[in-house]
Amino acid sequence: MKKIYLARKFKQFKTLSRRVQFLLKSTDQETIAQLQKLKEKLKKLILELRFAYSRVELKKILGAAALVFGLSFSNQVSGQWFSDPVENPFGLVPVSYFTSPRTADLDDDGDLDLLTGADYGIMQYYENTGTTSNPAFAAPQANPFGLDSTYRFALPAFADLDNDGDIDLMVGEYYGNLQYFENVGTASEPAFANPVQNPFGITRDSTFSAPEFADLDNDGDFDLLVSGYYEESDNSYNSAFKYYENIGSASEPNFANPVENPFNLDLLVVTLFTLGDLDEDGDFDIMSGWVGAMSYYENIGSASEPNFAVVQDDPFGLTDFDFMQPMAPEFADLDNDGDLDLLAGRYGVFTDGILYYENIEPTGIKDLDQDVSLQLYPNPAKDILRIDTDQEIESIEMVDILGKMVLRSENSNSTISVSDLSPGLYTVRVTFSDGNYTIKKILKE
Repeated sequence: MKKIYLARKFKQFKTLSRRVQFLLKSTDQETIAQLQKLKEKLKKLILELRFAYSRVELKKILGAAALVFGLSFSNQVSGQWFSDPVENPFGLVPVSYFTSPRTADLDDDGDLDLLTGADYGIMQYYENTGTTSNPAFAAPQANPFGLDSTYRFALPAFADLDNDGDIDLMVGEYYGNLQYFENVGTASEPAFANPVQNPFGITRDSTFSAPEFADLDNDGDFDLLVSGYYEESDNSYNSAFKYYENIGSASEPNFANPVENPFNLDLLVVTLFTLGDLDEDGDFDIMSGWVGAMSYYENIGSASEPNFAVVQDDPFGLTDFDFMQPMAPEFADLDNDGDLDLLAGRYGVFTDGILYYENIEPTGIKDLDQDVSLQLYPNPAKDILRIDTDQEIESIEMVDILGKMVLRSENSNSTISVSDLSPGLYTVRVTFSDGNYTIKKILKE
């Protein structure tokens, strides 16, 4: 009986898929409304069929609709797919039993380089000698550019904290202090000053600080999140997750007193985390990791008022080789295909190094319901970016790969100058007068 039921649902799935592929050739509003309804029906069918039919078969039947809708065929409630993990990809050579990866374009050549925090507070630099879409990492250099080791562990985070066009570095260490290394060199030739402990009004009150920067209130400067833990008098441990709002400016940070877990996240005792717009809806989501597991917190709020959904454990089918390995995640678009891939540093004597999960499934339906009337060109852009749309534009915002807003325009001009921007990948959010918005990716040459 069950087989007959599934066969009937499978036939319905094929019929709806053919209907969707036909409708995708049109962009009028009535058709878009039909597609939205069909999308919901397809999602329900996939949930019923995913255990009886392979995702490859279902995706093949959907054809172009799979790309446009970003539908999920996995057992996870998500539209994101990640490939099976690859250990130490792109020529990476692990040199430590603890690895906390962070990516940034440290030599200003348009691709992402890698800096890892390691045991004994050493930082290892891997220059990307490949390309934006095909990374190849050179042999590691310990504490390059004048960096000093921190105490016991190094947990790095990048941000241009003084807004001078180059990348500065904040490093968490074992006893909870944060060490700030200002880049007094240039965007292409970094040179880090001697560390300053707990600068910009930062206060320390936990052990094992892991920092991350993002503009969480969308005011144009970097705010700070720090995870760690408290050791209680009975030798038990409690998680610490603090939000430091930047009440200063983009060039002169000043962090307010920390707020403990303001987003009411359900946390493990120790959480290592990364921020990124994984679902491409214009705000920051959180991926956290610790002992052999990762957790995903989707931001269902907005770019200026975050509100995180109930935690998804083991999201998107992400797996690890050994349950007892702590995981330190990092979002980065390493293959330059416009979505966020995932690196996961590991901790363990026999399991050192990094896992790479390629993001192989596009997300969202923005090209279906909003992007159809918007074009950004040329892409790549060098000096001028042109905007072609039949809708009235309220604002245009551009964000770099570190999450910093680098441009905001509140007029409806059909061109904007990008000549002053550094080469690299940018996210462009165009908000229309009716409150809708669309998001595109551009490459600045």
